[in-house]
Amino acid sequence: TAQTSERLRAGIAAYNALDPQRPKDTLDAVRGEIDAHGAAGLSPALLSDLFVYRGLARAKLGDDSGSFDDLVIAATIDPTRELDTLTFEPSAKKAFDRAKELVVQRKTVRLTVQSPAGCSVAVDAAPYTGPVDRVVGHHWVRVTCPDREPLGRPIELIADATLPVEPPPYLPPSDTETLVQARTASARAVIVVEVHGTVGTARLIGLDGRERDRRTVMLAGDLGPLADAVGDLLAPPPEHHW
Repeated sequence: TAQTSERLRAGIAAYNALDPQRPKDTLDAVRGEIDAHGAAGLSPALLSDLFVYRGLARAKLGDDSGSFDDLVIAATIDPTRELDTLTFEPSAKKAFDRAKELVVQRKTVRLTVQSPAGCSVAVDAAPYTGPVDRVVGHHWVRVTCPDREPLGRPIELIADATLPVEPPPYLPPSDTETLVQARTASARAVIVVEVHGTVGTARLIGLDGRERDRRTVMLAGDLGPLADAVGDLLAPPPEHHW
């Protein structure tokens, strides 16, 4: 997803180089990426740019219907946008203004996203802090969590909606899978470190699969105590006896 904005800018540069087919192909690929990742890697302005330039490229290839659909999506993402005549041809501005007229006639609905505690949400690449009003049409939602896989998806709003998004938790490898890797690396043992909420656990496991030692610490936004626990397992402090 970090390369999505780079591909988008490359498509825009290709359009400005007066080569309609190459930017159309590039921006088609970017459209697939934002559908898969919920517009990750883009800003609201870049998300709107994607459909503006994709629509204009399709128009130059004779796909007037597809072009208008893209311009409508761009106007739906940002209904206040105006195309600068210093950057865009008069025909492009005229087509976009026609798309905006259609969008203005649509109703505005409220979107509420329900996600696990501690997760960050973005709607149309903009930070989400509570229910938002959006024009009926295409939109994108992305949820990122510290202990779950990121999840993004396109949505089609037609009325007020509550969207529950439950990203799947990261699944750690089993001890058996970890030991296979340890044996492959010719290690004598392996330390398995796990973080669940505010609890961190470090376990020292021998190649026979038996747990030799364990440390459990409380975390408060800092992994330092867990790093110290790993250090103790790697080099236990000396024991002193009477």
